[in-house]
Amino acid sequence: MTKFCFFAVLFLAVLGLLLVFQVRATDFSWKDDFSYTTLQQMQGAGWVLENPAGTRLESGGVVIDGTDADTVIRYRDFPSGIYDWTVETRSKWLGIGHSGPGLNVITERHAYGMVADGWYNHFAFSRDQNTVTFGSYQEQADAWVTMTMTRKGNTISLYCDGVLIYSYTEEDSASSRLIGVDRIAPWRGVMLYDYYQASGGDVAPSGQDNSGIPWSYFAIGGGVAAIAVVGLAVYFHFFAQGSGAASVAPGAGTPGQTLEVPQTNGVAQLQNRIQQLLSSKASLQSQIQETEQKIQQLTQHIEATNSQIEKQLEQANAMHTQALELLENPDTAAAGANMETQAQYLRSEAGRMKEIVQKFTSDLQSQEQLLKNLEETRKQIDEQLRQSQEQLSIAERSS
Repeated sequence: MTKFCFFAVLFLAVLGLLLVFQVRATDFSWKDDFSYTTLQQMQGAGWVLENPAGTRLESGGVVIDGTDADTVIRYRDFPSGIYDWTVETRSKWLGIGHSGPGLNVITERHAYGMVADGWYNHFAFSRDQNTVTFGSYQEQADAWVTMTMTRKGNTISLYCDGVLIYSYTEEDSASSRLIGVDRIAPWRGVMLYDYYQASGGDVAPSGQDNSGIPWSYFAIGGGVAAIAVVGLAVYFHFFAQGSGAASVAPGAGTPGQTLEVPQTNGVAQLQNRIQQLLSSKASLQSQIQETEQKIQQLTQHIEATNSQIEKQLEQANAMHTQALELLENPDTAAAGANMETQAQYLRSEAGRMKEIVQKFTSDLQSQEQLLKNLEETRKQIDEQLRQSQEQLSIAERSS
């Protein structure tokens, strides 16, 4: 009888877990490690090759060569319904030209890109046709670089080798599902890509229909699993161990014992993680200060130029008034004409300076947006640092 109760409860536990995990089965995960023998196989798997002459399979990966022409690989076979996602590449520069490890994410409404630019020694993030640069990057031949971009809600985060380097808040509130990925070779450079991967939950944004799996599965499956777990606990307490059985000392392999796992590696990893975050925060703080200085300089340039424009226009108007008076007298008409020419030149210069102000204003807006994103990234790093320090404290106490 007791064996029957045990197996009945075990069956309910498995059934409950299956019902719960049926929803999780809709999660999306894709990875291509480019283990093809021919480019035709790669194309058959869904890749589009622009400039196949610059694409080759080598060393267990795919090489995209930009020395002679733009070389691009594109993939568009993702399922629908993916709005929160993580996309990642692992690549290395083969030492020709300059490096450009990165990735490109294509969604229904926008295209995003990130790259570590070896030509200019900085990172870059692009959204459609707009690009911001930040940070410092030193290229190194034959060194693997992992680039990761995630989207959660309206926050897009960029990571290099696992360290957060930038974040962006998407202002377009309309849903935009994941469609595919691209990668382009660096100009006159050659990159070897080890893999390209993407993952995400099949969860529609707020206000949209989900994947069609009833949420009641969670309630039913969770309830069955919970009842089963309680049943298992009762079974072990009253039947397996017996109500009058003597207790067994910890460490003897009894049901329910807690096994402590050595935390040495976890402590070392957390310490290394904290050092990376502190280094990233210091670099980010330097970028914030530089951006704040640029904003201050641009603001001063705009104010100074606008003041100069106003003075020149006042001078031009005064000269124009005086020129009209001189032109009325034949004896001073020549001087009047010359003065009118000077007034027109001042107006022309004022117009040219207005164009400069427009450029300064555009640069100022870009720097202000960059500063906003950098400060948001700093907040995220601070939060990750806080969590890592708490985890380290727990790990050290447990070790």
